[in-house]
Amino acid sequence: MIDKMPNIALGTWMITKPNEISEVIPHGLENGYRHIDTAQIYFNEELIGKELEQLDIPREEYWITSKVWVLNYKYHTYTSVRESLLKLKTNYIDTMLLHADAGKERNVIAYKELMKAREEGLIRGIGVSNFSIEALEQIKEATGEYPKYNQIICSPKQRIVDLEKFCKDNNIRLMGYSSIRPYYNPNPYYKDPGFTADEKKIVDEIAAETNSTPAIVLLRWSMQHDYIILPKTAKTERLDSNLEVQNITLSEDQMKRLDGLNAFDYKTFLATMKVWEENRNLREDDEKIGVRISPESDKHFVKNNVK
Repeated sequence: MIDKMPNIALGTWMITKPNEISEVIPHGLENGYRHIDTAQIYFNEELIGKELEQLDIPREEYWITSKVWVLNYKYHTYTSVRESLLKLKTNYIDTMLLHADAGKERNVIAYKELMKAREEGLIRGIGVSNFSIEALEQIKEATGEYPKYNQIICSPKQRIVDLEKFCKDNNIRLMGYSSIRPYYNPNPYYKDPGFTADEKKIVDEIAAETNSTPAIVLLRWSMQHDYIILPKTAKTERLDSNLEVQNITLSEDQMKRLDGLNAFDYKTFLATMKVWEENRNLREDDEKIGVRISPESDKHFVKNNVK
Protein backbone atom coordinates (compact mmCIF):
# COMPACT_ATOMS: atom_id res chain seq x y z
CA MET A 1 0.00 0.00 0.00
CA ILE A 2 1.23 3.50 -0.84
CA ASP A 3 2.13 5.11 2.49
CA LYS A 4 2.23 8.75 1.41
CA MET A 5 0.47 10.92 -1.16
CA PRO A 6 2.19 10.75 -4.58
CA ASN A 7 3.47 14.18 -5.57
CA ILE A 8 1.76 14.23 -8.97
CA ALA A 9 -2.01 13.82 -9.22
CA LEU A 10 -4.24 13.43 -12.23
CA GLY A 11 -6.59 16.39 -11.81
CA THR A 12 -10.18 15.88 -12.97
CA TRP A 13 -11.90 19.24 -12.42
CA MET A 14 -14.33 19.94 -15.30
CA ILE A 15 -13.71 16.50 -16.85
CA THR A 16 -17.25 15.15 -16.73
CA LYS A 17 -17.87 13.53 -20.11
CA PRO A 18 -17.90 9.71 -20.00
CA ASN A 19 -15.69 9.43 -23.09
CA GLU A 20 -13.07 11.72 -21.53
CA ILE A 21 -13.01 9.88 -18.20
CA SER A 22 -12.85 6.53 -20.00
CA GLU A 23 -9.69 7.73 -21.74
CA VAL A 24 -7.76 9.68 -19.12
CA ILE A 25 -8.26 7.43 -16.06
CA PRO A 26 -7.07 4.13 -17.58
CA HIS A 27 -4.36 5.82 -19.64
CA GLY A 28 -3.09 7.83 -16.69
CA LEU A 29 -2.88 4.92 -14.26
CA GLU A 30 -1.41 2.59 -16.84
CA ASN A 31 1.29 5.10 -17.80
CA GLY A 32 2.73 6.41 -14.56
CA TYR A 33 0.12 8.28 -12.53
CA ARG A 34 -0.65 6.86 -9.10
CA HIS A 35 -2.89 9.62 -7.74
CA ILE A 36 -6.35 10.80 -8.80
CA ASP A 37 -7.82 14.07 -7.54
CA THR A 38 -11.60 14.48 -7.72
CA ALA A 39 -14.44 15.99 -5.68
CA GLN A 40 -18.11 15.51 -4.99
CA ILE A 41 -18.96 18.76 -6.76
CA TYR A 42 -17.06 17.70 -9.90
CA PHE A 43 -19.93 15.27 -10.59
CA ASN A 44 -17.50 12.66 -11.94
CA GLU A 45 -16.83 10.33 -9.00
CA GLU A 46 -19.14 7.63 -10.40
CA LEU A 47 -17.51 7.81 -13.85
CA ILE A 48 -14.07 7.51 -12.28
CA GLY A 49 -15.23 4.60 -10.12
CA LYS A 50 -16.53 2.75 -13.16
CA GLU A 51 -13.12 2.99 -14.82
CA LEU A 52 -11.20 2.06 -11.68
CA GLU A 53 -13.33 -1.04 -11.25
CA GLN A 54 -12.29 -2.28 -14.69
CA LEU A 55 -8.57 -1.66 -14.26
CA ASP A 56 -6.20 -4.52 -13.59
CA ILE A 57 -4.33 -2.45 -10.99
CA PRO A 58 -4.65 -3.34 -7.29
CA ARG A 59 -6.43 -0.65 -5.26
CA GLU A 60 -3.49 -0.32 -2.86
CA GLU A 61 -1.26 0.78 -5.74
CA TYR A 62 -2.97 4.12 -6.38
CA TRP A 63 -4.16 7.05 -4.25
CA ILE A 64 -7.58 8.71 -4.37
CA THR A 65 -8.24 12.23 -3.13
CA SER A 66 -11.79 13.55 -3.05
CA LYS A 67 -13.51 16.51 -1.43
CA VAL A 68 -16.69 17.12 0.57
CA TRP A 69 -18.72 19.99 -0.84
CA VAL A 70 -19.76 22.81 1.50
CA LEU A 71 -23.50 22.06 1.29
CA ASN A 72 -22.81 18.77 3.07
CA TYR A 73 -20.73 20.14 5.95
CA LYS A 74 -23.48 20.84 8.44
CA TYR A 75 -25.67 17.74 8.10
CA HIS A 76 -24.25 15.24 5.61
CA THR A 77 -20.46 15.00 5.78
CA TYR A 78 -20.34 11.41 7.01
CA THR A 79 -23.17 10.33 4.69
CA SER A 80 -21.50 12.02 1.74
CA VAL A 81 -18.24 10.16 2.44
CA ARG A 82 -20.13 6.87 2.22
CA GLU A 83 -21.73 8.02 -1.03
CA SER A 84 -18.33 8.95 -2.44
CA LEU A 85 -17.08 5.47 -1.54
CA LEU A 86 -19.99 3.90 -3.41
CA LYS A 87 -19.47 6.11 -6.46
CA LEU A 88 -15.73 5.50 -6.54
CA LYS A 89 -16.30 1.76 -5.95
CA THR A 90 -13.69 1.55 -3.22
CA ASN A 91 -13.61 0.52 0.43
CA TYR A 92 -11.56 3.54 1.45
CA ILE A 93 -10.50 6.96 0.22
CA ASP A 94 -6.88 7.88 0.88
CA THR A 95 -7.53 11.56 1.52
CA MET A 96 -10.82 13.42 1.96
CA LEU A 97 -10.66 17.19 1.89
CA LEU A 98 -13.12 19.85 2.97
CA HIS A 99 -13.48 21.65 -0.34
CA ALA A 100 -13.63 25.24 0.91
CA ASP A 101 -13.81 27.35 4.04
CA ALA A 102 -17.50 27.61 5.00
CA GLY A 103 -17.03 29.32 8.35
CA LYS A 104 -15.89 28.03 11.73
CA GLU A 105 -19.09 26.26 12.78
CA ARG A 106 -19.56 24.31 9.56
CA ASN A 107 -15.85 23.57 9.18
CA VAL A 108 -15.57 22.09 12.67
CA ILE A 109 -18.74 20.00 12.34
CA ALA A 110 -17.54 18.58 9.04
CA TYR A 111 -13.98 17.97 10.24
CA LYS A 112 -15.18 16.01 13.25
CA GLU A 113 -17.32 13.88 10.96
CA LEU A 114 -14.25 13.16 8.85
CA MET A 115 -12.41 12.15 12.01
CA LYS A 116 -15.21 9.66 12.67
CA ALA A 117 -14.89 8.29 9.13
CA ARG A 118 -11.12 8.01 9.62
CA GLU A 119 -11.58 6.06 12.85
CA GLU A 120 -13.80 3.62 10.97
CA GLY A 121 -11.25 3.18 8.18
CA LEU A 122 -13.43 4.80 5.50
CA ILE A 123 -10.76 7.42 4.85
CA ARG A 124 -7.07 7.34 5.64
CA GLY A 125 -6.30 11.04 5.94
CA ILE A 126 -8.06 14.38 6.33
CA GLY A 127 -7.27 17.60 4.54
CA VAL A 128 -8.80 20.87 3.48
CA SER A 129 -8.81 23.14 0.44
CA ASN A 130 -8.69 26.92 0.20
CA PHE A 131 -8.35 27.27 4.00
CA SER A 132 -6.79 30.36 5.52
CA ILE A 133 -4.39 30.44 8.46
CA GLU A 134 -7.27 31.44 10.72
CA ALA A 135 -9.46 28.56 9.52
CA LEU A 136 -6.62 26.09 10.05
CA GLU A 137 -6.04 27.37 13.57
CA GLN A 138 -9.76 27.03 14.34
CA ILE A 139 -9.63 23.37 13.32
CA LYS A 140 -6.61 22.80 15.56
CA GLU A 141 -8.30 24.52 18.50
CA ALA A 142 -11.52 22.49 18.10
CA THR A 143 -10.04 19.07 17.34
CA GLY A 144 -6.46 19.05 18.62
CA GLU A 145 -4.94 18.55 15.18
CA TYR A 146 -4.17 20.40 12.00
CA PRO A 147 -5.41 18.94 8.71
CA LYS A 148 -2.74 16.92 6.97
CA TYR A 149 -3.16 18.75 3.64
CA ASN A 150 -4.26 22.12 2.29
CA GLN A 151 -5.01 22.38 -1.43
CA ILE A 152 -4.56 25.97 -2.63
CA ILE A 153 -3.89 27.94 -5.78
CA CYS A 154 -0.21 27.97 -6.72
CA SER A 155 1.52 29.53 -9.70
CA PRO A 156 4.41 31.98 -10.01
CA LYS A 157 1.87 34.77 -10.36
CA GLN A 158 -0.50 33.55 -7.64
CA ARG A 159 1.55 32.33 -4.72
CA ILE A 160 0.28 32.85 -1.15
CA VAL A 161 3.64 33.04 0.61
CA ASP A 162 2.36 33.66 4.17
CA LEU A 163 -0.09 30.75 4.01
CA GLU A 164 2.53 28.51 2.40
CA LYS A 165 4.99 29.24 5.22
CA PHE A 166 2.38 28.60 7.92
CA CYS A 167 1.49 25.24 6.42
CA LYS A 168 5.10 24.15 6.09
CA ASP A 169 5.88 25.26 9.65
CA ASN A 170 2.98 23.12 10.93
CA ASN A 171 3.61 20.03 8.78
CA ILE A 172 0.55 20.64 6.59
CA ARG A 173 1.39 19.30 3.14
CA LEU A 174 0.54 21.64 0.28
CA MET A 175 -1.33 20.64 -2.85
CA GLY A 176 -1.23 23.25 -5.61
CA TYR A 177 -3.87 23.79 -8.28
CA SER A 178 -3.92 26.07 -11.36
CA SER A 179 -0.13 25.99 -11.70
CA ILE A 180 -0.34 26.15 -15.50
CA ARG A 181 -3.64 27.90 -16.13
CA PRO A 182 -2.62 31.60 -15.74
CA TYR A 183 -0.10 31.21 -18.59
CA TYR A 184 -2.88 30.23 -21.00
CA ASN A 185 -6.18 31.41 -19.45
CA PRO A 186 -6.92 33.36 -16.27
CA ASN A 187 -8.53 31.39 -13.46
CA PRO A 188 -12.24 32.37 -13.53
CA TYR A 189 -12.43 32.46 -9.73
CA TYR A 190 -9.61 34.96 -9.28
CA LYS A 191 -9.65 38.52 -10.59
CA ASP A 192 -6.40 38.30 -12.48
CA PRO A 193 -5.74 38.89 -16.20
CA GLY A 194 -3.27 36.02 -16.45
CA PHE A 195 0.33 36.32 -17.61
CA THR A 196 1.31 39.42 -19.57
CA ALA A 197 3.39 39.10 -22.72
CA ASP A 198 6.54 40.05 -20.78
CA GLU A 199 5.77 37.50 -18.05
CA LYS A 200 5.19 34.79 -20.63
CA LYS A 201 8.53 35.70 -22.19
CA ILE A 202 10.31 34.88 -18.90
CA VAL A 203 8.59 31.49 -18.74
CA ASP A 204 9.37 30.85 -22.42
CA GLU A 205 13.04 31.69 -21.91
CA ILE A 206 13.32 29.23 -19.03
CA ALA A 207 11.52 26.59 -21.09
CA ALA A 208 14.12 27.04 -23.83
CA GLU A 209 16.96 26.92 -21.30
CA THR A 210 15.68 23.62 -19.90
CA ASN A 211 14.66 22.15 -23.27
CA SER A 212 11.10 21.78 -22.00
CA THR A 213 7.76 23.58 -22.33
CA PRO A 214 6.12 26.45 -20.42
CA ALA A 215 3.70 23.98 -18.83
CA ILE A 216 6.51 21.77 -17.54
CA VAL A 217 8.43 24.78 -16.22
CA LEU A 218 5.39 25.99 -14.26
CA LEU A 219 4.67 22.54 -12.85
CA ARG A 220 8.30 22.07 -11.91
CA TRP A 221 8.36 25.45 -10.16
CA SER A 222 5.45 24.28 -7.96
CA MET A 223 7.15 20.96 -7.22
CA GLN A 224 10.38 22.68 -6.20
CA HIS A 225 8.37 24.75 -3.74
CA ASP A 226 7.26 21.39 -2.29
CA TYR A 227 3.72 21.33 -3.65
CA ILE A 228 1.92 18.20 -4.76
CA ILE A 229 0.88 19.18 -8.29
CA LEU A 230 -2.50 18.54 -9.93
CA PRO A 231 -2.13 18.90 -13.70
CA LYS A 232 -5.50 18.52 -15.42
CA THR A 233 -6.20 17.54 -19.00
CA ALA A 234 -8.72 15.54 -21.00
CA LYS A 235 -6.09 14.68 -23.63
CA THR A 236 -3.96 11.56 -23.15
CA GLU A 237 -0.95 13.02 -24.95
CA ARG A 238 -0.81 15.84 -22.40
CA LEU A 239 -1.10 13.34 -19.57
CA ASP A 240 2.10 11.78 -20.82
CA SER A 241 3.93 15.05 -21.41
CA ASN A 242 3.04 16.38 -17.94
CA LEU A 243 5.02 13.53 -16.39
CA GLU A 244 8.15 15.02 -17.96
CA VAL A 245 8.13 17.42 -14.99
CA GLN A 246 10.09 14.70 -13.20
CA ASN A 247 12.93 14.96 -15.70
CA ILE A 248 14.04 18.57 -15.23
CA THR A 249 15.35 20.71 -12.37
CA LEU A 250 15.16 24.49 -12.28
CA SER A 251 18.24 26.35 -11.12
CA GLU A 252 18.21 28.79 -8.22
CA ASP A 253 18.34 31.68 -10.70
CA GLN A 254 15.45 30.30 -12.73
CA MET A 255 13.36 29.85 -9.58
CA LYS A 256 14.06 33.44 -8.52
CA ARG A 257 13.04 34.77 -11.92
CA LEU A 258 9.73 32.94 -11.64
CA ASP A 259 9.27 33.94 -7.99
CA GLY A 260 9.55 37.55 -9.08
CA LEU A 261 6.33 37.28 -11.09
CA ASN A 262 4.12 36.95 -8.00
CA ALA A 263 1.29 39.49 -7.91
CA PHE A 264 -0.70 37.82 -5.14
CA ASP A 265 -0.60 38.08 -1.35
CA TYR A 266 -2.41 36.77 1.70
CA LYS A 267 -4.68 39.82 1.93
CA THR A 268 -5.84 39.29 -1.66
CA PHE A 269 -6.42 35.62 -0.95
CA LEU A 270 -8.61 36.43 2.06
CA ALA A 271 -10.63 38.94 0.05
CA THR A 272 -11.16 36.39 -2.71
CA MET A 273 -12.26 33.72 -0.25
CA LYS A 274 -14.72 36.16 1.33
CA VAL A 275 -16.33 36.80 -2.05
CA TRP A 276 -16.51 33.06 -2.70
CA GLU A 277 -18.24 32.47 0.63
CA GLU A 278 -20.75 35.25 0.00
CA ASN A 279 -21.51 33.93 -3.49
CA ARG A 280 -22.19 30.43 -2.16
CA ASN A 281 -25.06 31.89 -0.12
CA LEU A 282 -25.40 28.82 2.09
CA ARG A 283 -29.02 28.47 3.15
CA GLU A 284 -30.40 26.14 5.78
CA ASP A 285 -32.93 24.48 3.46
CA ASP A 286 -30.25 23.74 0.85
CA GLU A 287 -27.89 22.39 3.50
CA LYS A 288 -30.57 20.07 4.85
CA ILE A 289 -31.01 18.62 1.35
CA GLY A 290 -27.28 18.48 0.60
CA VAL A 291 -25.74 17.45 -2.71
CA ARG A 292 -24.35 14.23 -4.17
CA ILE A 293 -26.01 12.14 -1.45
CA SER A 294 -29.06 11.11 -3.51
CA PRO A 295 -30.54 11.66 -6.97
CA GLU A 296 -33.02 14.07 -5.39
CA SER A 297 -30.27 16.17 -3.82
CA ASP A 298 -28.48 16.39 -7.18
CA LYS A 299 -31.68 17.47 -8.96
CA HIS A 300 -32.23 20.13 -6.33
CA PHE A 301 -28.67 21.40 -6.77
CA VAL A 302 -28.93 21.63 -10.55
CA LYS A 303 -32.41 23.15 -10.48
CA ASN A 304 -31.47 25.87 -8.03
CA ASN A 305 -27.92 26.39 -9.25
CA VAL A 306 -26.77 26.27 -5.63
CA LYS A 307 -23.14 27.33 -5.21
